[in-house]
Amino acid sequence: MGGSKRHNGNGHAARLSPPAQAPPPHVNHHQHHNNNNNNNNNNVNNQNDDLINYIYDSWNKVTRELERGSEDAKYYQEVLAPRQLANFRPFDLDEWWARRLVQSINRNKHRS
Repeated sequence: MGGSKRHNGNGHAARLSPPAQAPPPHVNHHQHHNNNNNNNNNNVNNQNDDLINYIYDSWNKVTRELERGSEDAKYYQEVLAPRQLANFRPFDLDEWWARRLVQSINRNKHRS
């Protein structure tokens, strides 16, 4: 692959490969689809390709600037004082929903 080294902000090198070339549009041997539908599909594919290329090119530009130590690109890392997280308790949403579901099932059992 023709990717080059990338700095991901935490001191480790990462690689970003160039975007894959899209295969040619599927040739439909059935003639019941109209040309307008094919044109819409091609337009969406072109928009997707443009977006992928824009992100790829932008990422490469920022990465090169970071590697050169340019002041134009900065890596932002939020620093929180320990006292701000002293009372933090992580919340497990999946566990909460599971408990709520079990409680609901148990309530419905007792009502029956």
